[in-house]
Amino acid sequence: MRSPASNVSFSLQAPAGHLSNLILNTEACWIGTITQQSNTEWVVNLQNSCIDTPMGVQTIGSICYTAISPQSAVVPLAVNNLSVTNQNASVPTSHAFGSRTVNIANEPLLELWFDDSGEKMVTLFGKGNTGYHINESPDITVPVSSWAPAWTNTVPTNLFTSIPLQDVLSTNTVPPVSWFQPLFLNAKEQ
Repeated sequence: MRSPASNVSFSLQAPAGHLSNLILNTEACWIGTITQQSNTEWVVNLQNSCIDTPMGVQTIGSICYTAISPQSAVVPLAVNNLSVTNQNASVPTSHAFGSRTVNIANEPLLELWFDDSGEKMVTLFGKGNTGYHINESPDITVPVSSWAPAWTNTVPTNLFTSIPLQDVLSTNTVPPVSWFQPLFLNAKEQ
């Protein structure tokens, strides 16, 4: 028989020089603490005070922080030493997994990826409600000022937008020839 989690603990690590002032915000019946171990590691302990908690995937809290890097960056996060104790179990289960956070400072970030159908996508991370010009070039040695305009987009308040990447190098071959040719992108605030 399965039962809801009663205690959750884990350590969170990030590279030096990116995060500070971490604050734990919990949801509903959860309470917890976050304790700094070093400039790059924090320990999170959570307790569930509800006896009758619905099962399944749930948000039990969030961690807010101050981004201290003066440059925008994709910051890898490592979650280690995860321990979950169920209300009706005496032995904790342990797992480890990782993730990331995106810190937006004074310049936008672009991330290329493929969706589940294999379509080329680009995510633009930037300041909310701000427009950006995106330029492209198949040759990185060409000065950025000479790159061709690709599109203009406004980043919404959630700080990112993802769009299919359409480029003139695409063909009807599967996969398109353009997948194997370099494409460099640059974004500038309007």
